[in-house]
Amino acid sequence: TKLHCELYEEKDFSLTHARAKDELGALACLGYLHGRDRAWQTDHLRRIALGQRSEVYGSDWVRSDFGVRLMGFGERAEALYPTLLKSDQARFEAYSEGITQGFKEALKRGVYEFKTFGYEPAPWKPWHSIALLLLQAYDQTKKNYEIQTEERERSERFGPQAEKLFGEKGLPWNVTILKSGEYPLGEPGVSFANYESAGAKFNEGLGSNNWVIASLRSQSGKAWLANDPHLTLKHPPFWYFTHVEGGELNVIGASIPGVPVIPSGSNEKVSWGLTNSYLNVAEISQVSDEDLKLAEVIRPLIWVKLGPVKLPFIFKTFERTKRGLPVMPLESDPGTQRVIYWSGFDLKGEDFKGFFDIQKAQSISQMDQALSDFRLPSWNYVFADQTGKIGFRAVGKVVRSVQPKTYGIMTRSLAEVEKERPALTPIEMPHVMNPPRGYVATANNLQWPSDGKYFIGRAQSTGFRALRIEELILKTPKHDLNTLKAIQCDVQAVDARFFVPRLLASVVKPNIKLSQWQQKAVTLLSKWDFNAGADCEACPIYRRWMENLLEGMNENALFRLLGSGGEMEKIALAGLTLSLKDLGVEKEGRFLKWGELHRATFPHLLGKKYFRASALATPGDKQSVNPGSADWEGDHWDHTSGASQRLLVEMSQPPKVYMVLGGTNLDRETRDPAQGSDYRKWKNCELTEMKFPLDWTKIRVTEVVER
Repeated sequence: TKLHCELYEEKDFSLTHARAKDELGALACLGYLHGRDRAWQTDHLRRIALGQRSEVYGSDWVRSDFGVRLMGFGERAEALYPTLLKSDQARFEAYSEGITQGFKEALKRGVYEFKTFGYEPAPWKPWHSIALLLLQAYDQTKKNYEIQTEERERSERFGPQAEKLFGEKGLPWNVTILKSGEYPLGEPGVSFANYESAGAKFNEGLGSNNWVIASLRSQSGKAWLANDPHLTLKHPPFWYFTHVEGGELNVIGASIPGVPVIPSGSNEKVSWGLTNSYLNVAEISQVSDEDLKLAEVIRPLIWVKLGPVKLPFIFKTFERTKRGLPVMPLESDPGTQRVIYWSGFDLKGEDFKGFFDIQKAQSISQMDQALSDFRLPSWNYVFADQTGKIGFRAVGKVVRSVQPKTYGIMTRSLAEVEKERPALTPIEMPHVMNPPRGYVATANNLQWPSDGKYFIGRAQSTGFRALRIEELILKTPKHDLNTLKAIQCDVQAVDARFFVPRLLASVVKPNIKLSQWQQKAVTLLSKWDFNAGADCEACPIYRRWMENLLEGMNENALFRLLGSGGEMEKIALAGLTLSLKDLGVEKEGRFLKWGELHRATFPHLLGKKYFRASALATPGDKQSVNPGSADWEGDHWDHTSGASQRLLVEMSQPPKVYMVLGGTNLDRETRDPAQGSDYRKWKNCELTEMKFPLDWTKIRVTEVVER
């Protein structure tokens, strides 16, 4: 029997506990739950990774399918899978068997997306999970080369001063994860001074927070872990909460449908959480057409649904280099094309060695070893154990370089682009174990300052959120559930602390006559406490003003330019005038509140046109710990990304695990997401304590699954 699961479903929490006889059985149960409760989503994520969406959804998805085929995640995963350790192959196979059986159960119950589009999911293959891992890793690291394009544009606009103007060096919010004495120093006199985080605007709404508190900073004397990954707010949610138990495995937390581990969670001895690292793992280069004459030509065949039939579709040819690096169909200089290098293309089976060990670690030293053995690029992990100790480690194949990457996009020979880059060793990677300061916090910011020995990239985010988290950690001598929840749910617009004074100084001058509404806006901003709550009137003014001024630049450059006087004062005033017009202040005859303009809809993964979703007014702003990253839609903000789940764990004996999901955990019916109680709990930061570890003698098993 490959599948034997005892299930206990908590109706109040929409959480299913699963118990099996051993670890392989527990992984099969995890797969079963993913296939049963998130059947369509699991298949949908696989279709993204394999470039097969147009086959069931139609021609709207053809272009994205071809793009994924060019990257080759599916064929790379199929080739990589046989090189894994045999024990890991067995784990992927057990999980795969579980998903396939879960699909069958879901189809019996009925899945509205499958009914709507008239298809059923194919059986799951073990290497499909590898393809999904490659897709997720690439998607979370491509900002590395996207910022190169942004740097090129900045250089064209601002010339040689662009590097210094846009870099984060010397700015008051410049906070790094590691502190003095916690990272290797470069050679004397060598510094990456102008190469710190450039605060890329690509995917600016995506990010995450995590931090750990050692026993010395805890009221109970136990370590704490907090994690809230920021992702797009969709329905179904990205994460699936569950608890699986069997053999050495007893783990609870947030899993990803299609992936056989829990990336953010806890077992009985250790808890862990992750954020995007944006370390130096990818780059784009220009290569001459002459050099690319011998590139491999590929013509992917895509099946496209057209009405009731499927037809084969062959798009234009694509190219890959001999080593399989994609030649991207992007605008390039005459006589050149752009080629992407990503360290994930160099993965071998041995690089997954620690993958399954992460959720079985019994101490921070075992966790550190497991993370050292896991080389999929790239995340920041924090972790804590029951002895009160804490740790941090960045994982993944990160290019080893003591020289900074050239600003912008370089033209290189194909030989240079194709060579495999040496990677930082585990001892060279950013990490720290049980630091005397008693905490570690990450928020997609730089791992170490400019005097570090190795160049680690410029795609990291500005330090606003990290600064606020550290302030709040240090503000309270001893933390508990309430103080940590308050940090996780803090809605201070941190950047406003630095920008409002400069914005006001630019327009409040004797020679500038402000209109009635401009003067009222200035008064609201001058009295603002910088919190982005639903009743805030200053928030819409500030955010829209900043968005208008940030066109073509980032916060680093704007901060420096606002202090330069002259032409910038005219630009600042024009930005304020435009912002009040955008907000319809004169038309409304008042300043609308943040909650009236800032709202989330949690649209379906396929988009708003497929399944209805109404709006939920939400707090937070782009640079707050509890973010409200949003897109301006002409008359309101669409809150597009935020804390996709929240996790707090006190490492007591047994651990106390508190969670809330940005959505419905069990996706079993069509409904307007924003009207559900799950979403209101998420909005109000109402975390629920989970039953963990579960005493199976005191509950009634609701279902036994055997196949």
